Amino acid sequence: MIRKFLLALTLCAALLAPLSDAQAQGGDDPNALLDTALAFLAEQLGVTLSRQDLSGWTWQEVLWPDTSLGCPQPDQVYSQVLTRGYDFRLTTGSNVYEVHLTPDGATAVYCGMTAAASAPTPTALPSLPQAATPTAGAAPAAAISGEELVNIGIAYLNSQLGTTITRRDLSRWAWEAATWPDRSLGCPQPDVTYDSSAPVPGFILTIEYVDRIYELHLTADRRTIMPCGDDERLQPAIDTDFAGALAALATSTPAAPEAVAGDRPILFYTGADGNVYRAGWNAYPGTNVTEDIAPTPATPSPLPRFDHIYGYYRWSPDGQRVAFLDSAPPARLLVADAVGGQPVQLATDLALLYPPAWSPDGSALAYVRPTQTFRANSQVMEVYAVAVPGSDENTAPRLLATFEQGVGCGGGSSDPADTVYSRETGYMGNALMLAWLPGDTLLLTPSCTGAGLARLDLSSGELTLIDPALSRVTLSPDRSRAAGIIADADGNRTLTLVTLLSGETQPVPVSGTPDQVLWSADGQHLYVSTVEPVERVARSGGEETIGVYAVRLWRINLSTGEATLLFEQEGRGIGTLTEALDGRGMIFSFVEDSRAWLQAVETNASADAQREAAPGAWLLLLTPEGAITRLGRGGQPALQPYLPDAAQG
Repeated sequence: MIRKFLLALTLCAALLAPLSDAQAQGGDDPNALLDTALAFLAEQLGVTLSRQDLSGWTWQEVLWPDTSLGCPQPDQVYSQVLTRGYDFRLTTGSNVYEVHLTPDGATAVYCGMTAAASAPTPTALPSLPQAATPTAGAAPAAAISGEELVNIGIAYLNSQLGTTITRRDLSRWAWEAATWPDRSLGCPQPDVTYDSSAPVPGFILTIEYVDRIYELHLTADRRTIMPCGDDERLQPAIDTDFAGALAALATSTPAAPEAVAGDRPILFYTGADGNVYRAGWNAYPGTNVTEDIAPTPATPSPLPRFDHIYGYYRWSPDGQRVAFLDSAPPARLLVADAVGGQPVQLATDLALLYPPAWSPDGSALAYVRPTQTFRANSQVMEVYAVAVPGSDENTAPRLLATFEQGVGCGGGSSDPADTVYSRETGYMGNALMLAWLPGDTLLLTPSCTGAGLARLDLSSGELTLIDPALSRVTLSPDRSRAAGIIADADGNRTLTLVTLLSGETQPVPVSGTPDQVLWSADGQHLYVSTVEPVERVARSGGEETIGVYAVRLWRINLSTGEATLLFEQEGRGIGTLTEALDGRGMIFSFVEDSRAWLQAVETNASADAQREAAPGAWLLLLTPEGAITRLGRGGQPALQPYLPDAAQG
């Protein structure tokens, strides 16, 4: 019998509380989290509760916009960071209690009570199936893209509603992976019995069209769609081939090829406001991927300070998704669709400065996480892999290997241009390497200084040093060679090629001091920036100085050694280089020097005027004809690796 609750107890409408070790359980296990939610609710109500006291319960995974877990308290300030968790609705008699929890069950919030419309039947909690063991020699399963899902959803709605919706007609859409206990996909139809012999993986797709939201549940093979909601026009589509509908959709709104290519999101970058943007060739600045950067506080610092530090963009091998990092603690790994939708958080507590690395088949991402174990002058680092949403792999992160990273890095500069430059290039220009190659091999930088290139065998865990001094590494398209910079004891730099298999090195002559390097998409050239000091300007009454450099960008023909000057301007340096494969040119970031800021300081300008004069990064477009176009402020550009038409299938 359901116990009578002490409903006279006064409850806060949104009571957020950390749980004791005895209460907190879960770790992304809804069954365990149910017990956590029950224990928390019982504490708030002052009673004893168990599952037997419930007449029903439901749960769903939610991504909230901040750390209030969807139930903010009055006069409280919350971090504006995407926060994943679980929404539990616990029913007793005629009352439904809402409890939200973090995935680890460590924090819970009570969001209130509502009267149940009717006594629901108990809802079985689905359990995630184990990843299937692939058949020997079988090709890896292709990861689903959000673009394919939304196109199937549009095709389904058109067939059910008799409409001609296109993606341009949508207000917004989002999707997430899910697993259900039976073939109802969480949306059972009246008087229908469903096979519950095995869990059913799939996707929840939400589409907003003309101020109405449609929730569609799809099986992993995208052949069955179950509509959720009260729209009687929508009926289940069972074992349906949407190929014809997709073809009709592709031809329903013809557009000029140039217009489509120009508007297609092929560029990800960090905007001047700190948020992530996606854009096309003809659509800069594009649209927001994130919108959670807090306003810049009024601090003495001349540079803006953000509560999220987005960057390290890495495109998936098929050009459909982008992985990136939020380097602000606790250093998160996120992934976003190229064409829309909200980014999804995959991991936290990452090591700083290491980029994410896609697996060769695009189904998983590797990342580095620090440990608290130190050996002599090294720190033990762990490399994990996590499956991307929609892949057939187990979604739990798995440890791939460990390695020891040399420690002892640190320091900084009083020149704000150096700070901007380090954001673009890695600490003082030395970006760390992490790349996942076929054959269970990782290439990585084994030191915090950025020097050295090593091979990590994921089968044996053996770390082999390829070159102890190579830094600022870029890989050839066929992954057989690397290019980078080797500095001698006096700081003199040499542009160098390294054969990965043998470790053989070859210097490449370049006019000037090489700084940043990019291997061309055709594999025949290197793009190399150089920096030469022009002057150092000292601040009045002190020894602090700022640097001004002659910054140049060269294209070097690896067959002939011929160097072509592409760009020249005074500043701090070139940051990130990225080239398109469709022959439209390249985009790179250029970091200004601090002369304007120093002048504002020396003339005792206001703090606002000093911040306005502070150096920043600009995105520059270099066309194949050699023309330079300044797109606008922004940094860390990343262009789609595939030809736009090929990437669209």
